[in-house]
Amino acid sequence: MSKRFIRSQRLLTAKDYSHVFEQVHAKAVSGPLLALARLHTPKNAGSRLADEEPQSRIGLIIAKKHLKHAVDRNRVKRCCRAVFRHEHLSFPHADIIVLLRGKPKPDELSTLSPKVEELFSRLSVKLHREASRIAAEC
Repeated sequence: MSKRFIRSQRLLTAKDYSHVFEQVHAKAVSGPLLALARLHTPKNAGSRLADEEPQSRIGLIIAKKHLKHAVDRNRVKRCCRAVFRHEHLSFPHADIIVLLRGKPKPDELSTLSPKVEELFSRLSVKLHREASRIAAEC
């Protein structure tokens, strides 16, 4: 499988983002980053195209208010995308939003990759737990 970050792995529209914010199945925090996720369940599968195979998708919200320089915002986004590309197969099918909550300390930007990996591993555990709970209900 390719390690490229393709269009179908991204949340593209405001509707995609609001869909996740409406019903969050799992949350994870690591340092200044917060991840929210909504599982693809048979109930909400209608929001995606019928011929598409469901897969995990990611959206990034890195506010200019927290990181003034575009270089720093892009570094955070690049790091999140890189970790997601390598880890997305370990997730149950879900839509994930990663938010930067507050201004990170200068040393946190230089050690961002381990924080993002920790964030995604915590989220993966919570998503698997929630997926098994939902499957037991059905």
